[in-house]
Amino acid sequence: MPLLDLGETWELSFNGYKRYASCRGTHASIETAQGLFPELNGREIAHVQAYVHPMCMINAGNPRPRTPLETKFSVQHCIALALCGFLLGEQDFTGGKTTDPQARALLEKVVAQAVEGQAPHESVIEISFTNGEQLRGETKMVRSHALNPLSLDELHEKFSRLTVPALGSENSELLFHTAANFEHPGARRTLTALLAADSDVSDHLFRRHPISYSDIFRSPIPVIFDHVFAHLLTRF
Repeated sequence: MPLLDLGETWELSFNGYKRYASCRGTHASIETAQGLFPELNGREIAHVQAYVHPMCMINAGNPRPRTPLETKFSVQHCIALALCGFLLGEQDFTGGKTTDPQARALLEKVVAQAVEGQAPHESVIEISFTNGEQLRGETKMVRSHALNPLSLDELHEKFSRLTVPALGSENSELLFHTAANFEHPGARRTLTALLAADSDVSDHLFRRHPISYSDIFRSPIPVIFDHVFAHLLTRF
């Protein structure tokens, strides 16, 4: 029986937060396409060839998605959106974006191909233009991977996009900073109030337990973020 390493190795430290609101298998391709977008310079695209991990084609290889949910599992659609300048947040997988004329036209030119031996966090995209020019981009280690984690600012940006529509800017900021410093006295009570359905209770607790943010970014993001994100994604 192998020796246990309880208390020494923390698997939670290898977790990563999804940067985009789509199947994780699409993320490396999205990042590559977003990197190429500023270099398009208005040139007309003739063909887009994407090289992806084999599992990406199994989980997200739908070449002609028809619904918002299907677009989340189409690496071709995600690439088209990214090359059109979309950020691939949750708002970009709504009914309107599913039929965006520019993205749908470009989708017809995107071909994804599985490459044996390619890592799931890697992607290569080659673009051919009607004038004969070509453009190539690649991602070796996608952002949000455990070995290339999102910065706190990037996490804050995604957190705000998810929570501001439901909680408002002020409460969203309070929720983020409370979760980032869960060890702070009164944080659990404030966090509970923020996630409670009764706004009167929340207001009451905000007044009783103010939080100072002077050292807010000095401590690492604790486990509580996982619970906050999970709660928000299921509630809103």
